[in-house]
Amino acid sequence: MEDKDIQMFFDYHFNDMYPRVFNVSIDKVSLMGNWMYWKGLHPFQQLINADESPIDIHKGANTSEIEGYLFQKIWFKTNDRKRNKDIRDFKMEFNPKRLTEDENVYLKWSVLPLLRQCGFTRLDFAFDVEEDLSNYIFFDSKNPKKVGKYIGKNGQLESLYIGSRESEWHVCIYDKKKEKQKELKKEERYENEGKDYVADLTNWERKQLQIRKHWWRIEIRVKRSKSKEVLSEHEMFQSLHIIKPNFSTAKRVQDQAMIYFLTNFPEKIQHLESRSKKRAQQLLLNNSEFDLVNILKLVYAGHLHELDVQLKDYLSSTALYEGDIHKAYTNYEKHLIKNGEVIEVENLSFASKPVRPVLGKTHHHVVEKLTKKNEVKPVSSELPF
Repeated sequence: MEDKDIQMFFDYHFNDMYPRVFNVSIDKVSLMGNWMYWKGLHPFQQLINADESPIDIHKGANTSEIEGYLFQKIWFKTNDRKRNKDIRDFKMEFNPKRLTEDENVYLKWSVLPLLRQCGFTRLDFAFDVEEDLSNYIFFDSKNPKKVGKYIGKNGQLESLYIGSRESEWHVCIYDKKKEKQKELKKEERYENEGKDYVADLTNWERKQLQIRKHWWRIEIRVKRSKSKEVLSEHEMFQSLHIIKPNFSTAKRVQDQAMIYFLTNFPEKIQHLESRSKKRAQQLLLNNSEFDLVNILKLVYAGHLHELDVQLKDYLSSTALYEGDIHKAYTNYEKHLIKNGEVIEVENLSFASKPVRPVLGKTHHHVVEKLTKKNEVKPVSSELPF
């Protein structure tokens, strides 16, 4: 760690010199996996058939490719690998912060253990900042990317995107307080009209609306090969800069004019030729008191282990029942597996209504036994300061 990093650490924690990053969390998880081999009625169908099942099929019932939700919060889709061998059997997307403890337990002890070769295909990391970022400049210095922004009715920046939504690394910066206030106002309007409506707000979000003067969110979205459990500092932030230049600190009038122009029209940086662009970016960096990304790096490093544990907790759940499932193989099938062959589930389809269950020990007995034996608690990602 360099001297300047040590100084920033003390200034951030003890001198209150920089904007406060009051929360860092995993905002979205996308993962895919293949079904474990199972004889008889597929255990996912058993979960669908269960009394008061939280699984709803919205599309494709009685086929091998269904879409639906768990608890109306976790989107899932099954894929037919006979049609596309390059895609895995099961995909799901969810926001961990929206799940209750019971919903997390169900996911980790009932659904994820049915998968093997499971991995993340997208992870969204959210940094909540108590600062008005509408007058900051955002750019990627080494890998210039497409920048899109939305300006509100008051002429102030409300949201900004860096990079394509289809790219492996994509950044979204927006006024979270304004977004959540709209939800709250809608709830209040319906309440005044005597109608039933509950805003999509957690208790934590309601509290932030009350206590925070500003609440901006910086989301870094990482896809495909980059979506592993742990992201290094470079993989997370790449060459992103978030700065607030001050043109008056430049000595030359020409530099002051350039800083003033680019501060008001930051999108023009992308239209400069390579050499001029590099000089303009360095000019902006040299005349900024700090780079907010350095603060984000500091916070991320302090909570890297906690975030890593949370992600690994999901992946480790996919190996819970391998021993039980292995008992279902015949000796011939075990011989095939030993020689590296993969036994796939064939002719698989899922019905939205109950079908006749298989006799004998079902997946639910295993879940009940393991759930009583182990207590699962999700890892909190809220910062202690």
